[in-house]
Amino acid sequence: MAERKEILSDLSSKIAEGNIREAYRTFEDLPVVDQIAVSLSPGVGDALAAYEVGFFFFFIMEENNFEFQS
Repeated sequence: MAERKEILSDLSSKIAEGNIREAYRTFEDLPVVDQIAVSLSPGVGDALAAYEVGFFFFFIMEENNFEFQS
């Protein structure tokens, strides 16, 4: 298993390249202890949290057949 420093470096690189979806997939595969540590990391944790909010917002909207009203 990679050290947290290496994990953060890998996630930071993916985020910097604009590949947040891939970073989030990598994050999901981590053990819970490492997920917590990454979540608390400034920048990386914030980017992943923002992606997660958007992902689940649209997932819930789609699953419940909600439509946007203008």
